[in-house]
Amino acid sequence: MDHILLPWHDPQTQRALDSGVFDQSDGWVAIQSNSEGISFKRITDPKPSLLWRIFKAMRVISLTATFMPALATVLLLILLDVPINWGNTISSILALLLLQVAVNIFNDVADYKKLIDLPDSLGGSGVIQQAWLTSRQMSYLAWSSLFLSGLFALPAIMYAPVPVLICALVAFFGVLGYSGWPFYFKYKGLGDVVVWLLCGPLLVFGMSSAVSGVFWEPVLFVGFYFGFAATAILNANNMNDMKIDLASGATTLAIKLGFTNARLLQIIYYLGVVLSSCALAWFFGPWLLLPLIATPLVALQCKKLYSVHTGCDDSLKDIRFDAAKTHLLLGILLCIAISISVWLS
Repeated sequence: MDHILLPWHDPQTQRALDSGVFDQSDGWVAIQSNSEGISFKRITDPKPSLLWRIFKAMRVISLTATFMPALATVLLLILLDVPINWGNTISSILALLLLQVAVNIFNDVADYKKLIDLPDSLGGSGVIQQAWLTSRQMSYLAWSSLFLSGLFALPAIMYAPVPVLICALVAFFGVLGYSGWPFYFKYKGLGDVVVWLLCGPLLVFGMSSAVSGVFWEPVLFVGFYFGFAATAILNANNMNDMKIDLASGATTLAIKLGFTNARLLQIIYYLGVVLSSCALAWFFGPWLLLPLIATPLVALQCKKLYSVHTGCDDSLKDIRFDAAKTHLLLGILLCIAISISVWLS
């Protein structure tokens, strides 16, 4: 027997979701649901090494969403000739990366338990769906990452207590509440706001305070720039997942707006990136307009969105990856632009 159907409110159902265990056998993974309950399939394929499974769970490729704005902030402070605490720089970047690892994994667990990310879906790291790690093991990994993030943040907190501690506390509750208790932001249509704040202005404000002890207001436009680029990734994901999210009862901003308005929102987000780049060029010189050379790629992405009438269209299956690549490209271009400005100064 490698398939079972467990009733919704049976204690064994929750146990199978948490630990992948049913009737003293492990490897059970939820594959679909109906009015009667949840169907599970037992996966007995050999597992790779634990290190590889953890590496996959971390979604390392996505960590550029925090690394790039942190790097751009440091480069901009160098351009401003602000003294940099390099020890704090390294520890703060590690804290940010671990913070994102935590939110990635917490989100994977929440989406699996809500039956949003099941086998063959596009979302998440896929390690739960392959029975490489259970949702309970993933939760332990997320909490460990969050704890380590706090440890790496301690030098910055001692260096600039008030601003960094405020940012750390907001980030802590943002990570926990994004897809879990006590706020469940993601499922209430507030995910875009949280991602924009955590991956944009809050990150930049905290990073600037952590490495220099002060905050320079024009640097905030780096936060706006990356915040809009990050929410474009989330919006692309949400447009892809509208059918699944509706079936699971999750309410994202894309669902509230509908596909037609959600794709318009994607254009607004990228317009925010353009305006932020223009503001940075106003304060720090024309080289910071360099990211605008990515405009044709953004236009192609938006053209693809406007070529269909639903987010479930097969032609949009890569739109989330297109948005992630665009974020990385925009980050690289901005860092190159700031580096050129530093060199010329």
